[in-house]
Amino acid sequence: MLNIFLIKLIFIFLGGYLFLYVFWKKLKEDYSEDKILSTGFYTLFGLGFSYLFSLRFASLYWFWITLLGGLIGAFFGILRFKLKPIESLDAVILGFLIIFDMFFLYNFLKSHDFRFGIFFLLIFIIISFYFFLEKRYKNFSWYKSSKVGFSGFTVA
Repeated sequence: MLNIFLIKLIFIFLGGYLFLYVFWKKLKEDYSEDKILSTGFYTLFGLGFSYLFSLRFASLYWFWITLLGGLIGAFFGILRFKLKPIESLDAVILGFLIIFDMFFLYNFLKSHDFRFGIFFLLIFIIISFYFFLEKRYKNFSWYKSSKVGFSGFTVA
């Protein structure tokens, strides 16, 4: 029993650390570290509190309640520190994907339920695809054509 608790603590710590790292990495050019990390901690607090709340009162809706709690925490930090919402939400959503991926990996390793494994792989592929596009989007022909959005994508 103690081993499962320690493993869960390791996954929680790793997920929170990766979230804060990705959140900081995406926003470090525009904002100071204290604003970024404070907003990240507000987001993590919202995630954690709402997750515990959902387990106690509405376990069927844990995902949506946790997501909503994290977004409330993120919006609180964004409004308090006057961060740009679009840039911040981009970092928050990527961080959420990483946290939920860690959650599904932990549950897959604990229960050997293939559904958790499928969710883990699906989110991992999405994250990998995001980083692939983030690194190479300037090489796409529609980006070089300086036409923005879907019209630029279809014209090029």
